[in-house]
Amino acid sequence: MTSQAFDPDRAILKTEDMFKPLAVGRTTSLRAALAQGRVREASDLLLLNHERGPIAFVKAEMAYHHVAQGEIEGEPYLVSF
Repeated sequence: MTSQAFDPDRAILKTEDMFKPLAVGRTTSLRAALAQGRVREASDLLLLNHERGPIAFVKAEMAYHHVAQGEIEGEPYLVSF
């Protein structure tokens, strides 16, 4: 296996974000989200394994936003996909 050098000509560097990050203002349990119909049982999820417990993100939302950010008990986090 050969390693390839980074090619700066292939980088897409912009001063503005192409996609607006998903700002997470509050969370709810997965059980409640399923019961409320906000998440379907067949939904693909991405999981953040946090010391306070797992946090699930809907993969379709993350595929659009690419970044989610919020706070857990005053501690900021950022998830990228």
